[in-house]
Formats: sequence, C-alpha cells, structure tokens
Amino acid sequence: MLNNDFSILFWGVRGSTPSPNKNTIQFGGNTPCVQIQAGKHLLILDAGTGICQLGKSLIEQKEQIKAHIFISHVHWDHIQGIPFFLPLYEKNHQFIFYGEKKDNTPFSQIIKNIMTPPYFPITWDEIKADCTFYEIYQDKTLHLDDHLTVKTLRLNHPDDALGFRIEFEGKSCCYISDIEHQKTTESQLIQFIKNTDILIYDANFTEEEYIHKKGWGHSTWQNGVKIAKKAYVKKLILFHHDPYRYDEELESIETQAKKIYPNTFAAKEGMHLFL
Repeated sequence: MLNNDFSILFWGVRGSTPSPNKNTIQFGGNTPCVQIQAGKHLLILDAGTGICQLGKSLIEQKEQIKAHIFISHVHWDHIQGIPFFLPLYEKNHQFIFYGEKKDNTPFSQIIKNIMTPPYFPITWDEIKADCTFYEIYQDKTLHLDDHLTVKTLRLNHPDDALGFRIEFEGKSCCYISDIEHQKTTESQLIQFIKNTDILIYDANFTEEEYIHKKGWGHSTWQNGVKIAKKAYVKKLILFHHDPYRYDEELESIETQAKKIYPNTFAAKEGMHLFL
C-alpha cells in the first residue's frame, strides 16, 4: 500500500550567513535546508548549514538513506553544509543531486569544487556514499515516480535561481527561497504556485528595507502575503530570514502578516508541517 504521508520539516531558515546567538534561538540561525517526506521518498531542498543537523538525525535512525537533494542555486548559504553532511562519508547511502550548470561548468563539478584544498581538507574522491548528479533547468517537470513530481521555475536572483513545486498524491508544496519580485513575472509566479497547500517564500526584507536594497535579489513579507492571496495559497511560510533579524522582530512580522493573511507563519527550525 502506498504511504500517503506528506510532511515538511525545517532545518535551516536564515539567509546569507549562519546567525546563531541569543537573539535567534527561537527561530534558529542555520541557513536554508528543508526536508520533505513524500511517502517513501525523502527530498532535501538546499544544503545550507541546516543540512548538518539533518544528516546527524538521519544517521541516528540507523537505516539506509536514499534522498533527492535539490539545490535552488549555488550561492554559499545554500551549499555550505554539504562538506559537513555526515551521511556522505558512509557507504550504502544514496544521494541524487539536482541543480543547474553555470556557464560551461557542469553542476556536478560545481558541487565537487566545494571540497578542494586549500578551502577544505577532504576531497570529493573521499566521499563513500553513492552520489549521482542531474542537471535541471527552468520549466522542467521531473517524475520521481508515478505519484511524485517536481516542477521548476526561473526566479529573479543574481546568478539565477530555481523555485520548486513538489506535488504528491493531490498535495503540493512550493519552495520559492530566493526571489526579487517583479511585476513582469508576477503572473508566471502566481500560476506556478496557484492553489498550493504550502508556499515557502523569501521574506528577507520588509518593504521599508527593500527601498534601499533593490537589486539584491530578495523579496518582502508584504509581497509574500500579496502573492499568496492572489494565488489562493492555503498556508504561507515566510522564509530566508535576514540573519540580523532578532526573534522579537520575526514575531512582530508574523503578527502583522497574520492580520492580512491569517494562515501565515514565520519559518522556525524544527517546524514540522503535515499535509
């Protein structure tokens, strides 16, 4: 019988740089990593520092691991946890990495280049897990099996990024981690996320901050609320928090957002959603 469970667990919710300190304890200080369990399939969205604790958790289960790891883009905050993802150093585990090539550099080489001296003492050749790489691009639909698909969307971000829509057994989650909102592409985004159960959206800035930070590649919680309403999103998760945003500020943003769109939450490490 098919396991119809669909759950989302947040391991890293900050953008740019890890920010562990007394003012970020409530929401967490790790950079992006989201775990999705779709039936028997484990998906990992991005590999920021949050993937380090995810790796430890997976090893503690003492089971063979097979996971699909989707990298939205290769800025440091989305890949910096890879060298510290402990299951890579154990045999019998299987990981399939998905991401884009850049210029003439294959995606697989970009990831392997993370682990090269003098920047890191362990090379990719020392990885023991079975790892394969698939290059993906915008407007692609991947069928991981008859019940699970992953769709991609080009996002407006420096050096480009991809958004993902995961669909499983009539349920869906959209991951729009790094995007600078544009009127010219708004309709395309709305169509991509329309009627989704969960929208994880880049809320790095407030509207007041964004005035001075146009071109930085990030959006606002206010735009997230606007887009969620237009697309009939069932639940909005504000994500990619500014690393210098204190817990009390995020609580205030969540409260303000709820007044406009009640089913809105600011992402927290350890937040576990079930569809």
